[in-house]
Amino acid sequence: MLRPFLLPIATVLGLAAGGYAHATEPEIMVLTSTEDAEGATQADFSTPLLKALEKRTVQQLETKTRDWLKANGHSTPLPKFESQSHYVEAQGTKLAIVRVSVPKAVNQVFAFGIKGDTFVRVGCARTRNFDQAIPLFYGPCGERIREVFGVSIGAR
Repeated sequence: MLRPFLLPIATVLGLAAGGYAHATEPEIMVLTSTEDAEGATQADFSTPLLKALEKRTVQQLETKTRDWLKANGHSTPLPKFESQSHYVEAQGTKLAIVRVSVPKAVNQVFAFGIKGDTFVRVGCARTRNFDQAIPLFYGPCGERIREVFGVSIGAR
């Protein structure tokens, strides 16, 4: 079962059906979302954009968590989300990577990139073993990044 403040986070990613993860669900769940890039290209991937993506990601998680806690009558304080971001470049494709965590409760990583005229986000979240990293170059997250962006991060 997901911890109460993880439920809205999983919902943001579309990971929890009915609000709970089941023991039979994979340890790392992956979701892809897209939106119009509005003319942006990889050349626009700068440090200010990276920091804006990181800030927006954390704000969205905080808002959804706060809304869920309030709607469900919980007085639990909002957890402190920790985040870090960086760029990776693989086979000429630049991806913004944002990692978000709450110790012992939340571990998610997002890969943002542009494919054609579409801004794409691959979100990966652990459903358990939150202290273990989510690898980007193998496993379900790495596989989805390969599928979506057509690149492999790191050595295979």
